[in-house]
Amino acid sequence: MKTFADRYFEACNNVDVDFKQILKLLDNNPSDSILEIGAGTGRLLPIYSGRPGRVDLVESSSDIIQILNDEIRKGKNLNLCVRQGYSFCLPYEDNSFNFVLIPFAGISEMSPLMFTLAECYRVLKPKGLLYFTAINPQASSQTSSQKFIIEQVCPSFKSWADLVALSNFNLIEAKGSFDDDEFKIEQSQIVKIVAEKCSSPQLQARTKNSHIASGAYDRLAPKYNEISGGEHYHV
Repeated sequence: MKTFADRYFEACNNVDVDFKQILKLLDNNPSDSILEIGAGTGRLLPIYSGRPGRVDLVESSSDIIQILNDEIRKGKNLNLCVRQGYSFCLPYEDNSFNFVLIPFAGISEMSPLMFTLAECYRVLKPKGLLYFTAINPQASSQTSSQKFIIEQVCPSFKSWADLVALSNFNLIEAKGSFDDDEFKIEQSQIVKIVAEKCSSPQLQARTKNSHIASGAYDRLAPKYNEISGGEHYHV
């Protein structure tokens, strides 16, 4: 019988709709250190193949990690390091990476979002970039049933912008497709966000060497009830 990890591999590993977008971002911003959160079974391995510098992959499922390691061995991506971990408690020191990638709407599953963003901030180097994509719940093309389900787990674009700012990032870019089309609230199925870590000595001092960014939580917690109403969005 096929496991969840096997089915995940079959469903996701050949999806490459965001490759062009990610490659463009990495090529335009040369980096010596990349972290992918929610690496799955290695869908983005072709992007990392032959790329100089450090590439770390974090995945929470031990079964999926087994497949990921098999795929790495097949591709001989010897510059990759895989760790089991969670987005809200990343197993890395402060200021470790130039890039953090959370591709293909994976961030919507990373609860609580406020800790995920705070941890991304913590492990990024100054001026480091955060990239993620999310489903846009306000797209008019969604059916009413789809819209109801999506709204339970996907914040609106305004909520994302607020969370990114409160997590001490500067919003650099927001696009509405994997081809980098302009983001339009009622038309775009997805939103792609690129944000830059901005300096804040007070916040950095409070989160230093902390795998749960309590300083960021203090700032973000009041926003939680405003966005979620106490029930919706795993913020």
